[in-house]
Amino acid sequence: MEKFDIQVLLKDGGITDYQVQNERGSDTYEVLLQEKLIGKFTARPDGGWDVSDKNEHLDDDLQQRIINQLNGFKS
Repeated sequence: MEKFDIQVLLKDGGITDYQVQNERGSDTYEVLLQEKLIGKFTARPDGGWDVSDKNEHLDDDLQQRIINQLNGFKS
């Protein structure tokens, strides 16, 4: 399993570090905050993303901000 960190600029101007886990060759990325799952982001062939196992703190704005960071890591 590959693990890496991403920094996400929040709408209040703060920055939060998230941990990302991904099995090599998989299009699914598990995003964690302090070892707690925030959501699973799966890249679609059309360039979009499906999000599952969402944490109650993952609103639409934060979800899009995380997707923007993950776009650079898609396999």
